[in-house]
Amino acid sequence: MLIVVSIGAKFLTVYLSSRSQGYDTQTSLKAAFGLSSSGGELVRVVAKGGADWGPQVLLCYQ
Repeated sequence: MLIVVSIGAKFLTVYLSSRSQGYDTQTSLKAAFGLSSSGGELVRVVAKGGADWGPQVLLCYQ
C-alpha cells in the first residue's frame, strides 16, 4: 500500500507541476508516467519495516 501511495503522489506532483508551467496535457501525462516510478519506494518500505520492527528488536538485545 505504501508503494502505491508513493507512486501516486509522485505522479500527481509531476503532472500538476508540469501543467502549471504551461505544458499540454499529453506532455504532462508522459512526464508523470515516466517519472512517477523512478525509484525510492524500496527505501520507504525498508524504513517503514525498521520503524515497525525496531522497538521489538531492541527489546530482544537488552
